[in-house]
Amino acid sequence: MARASRLRALLRLAALHSRRGEFERSDALFREGLPPARNSLRPDQFLEFLNEHAAVKAFRGEHREARRLCEEGLRRLTRARGRRR
Repeated sequence: MARASRLRALLRLAALHSRRGEFERSDALFREGLPPARNSLRPDQFLEFLNEHAAVKAFRGEHREARRLCEEGLRRLTRARGRRR
């Protein structure tokens, strides 16, 4: 399985755990998968998982970290839109 495919599978599993309310497990999987995914996934895929991780952080009461993740996503989105013009 290619690196990007493995990362997508890991991050989808993290999102699944989140939706089941298993926030500790979800957070651990996101922390494992997101750093290498920064340069391995398409920007839209990475942003989707970054957003999911921010939601997990918010549910866990880690509001400062949730905000940091949201701000990172907005910066990435702004840069991506600027390159398309």
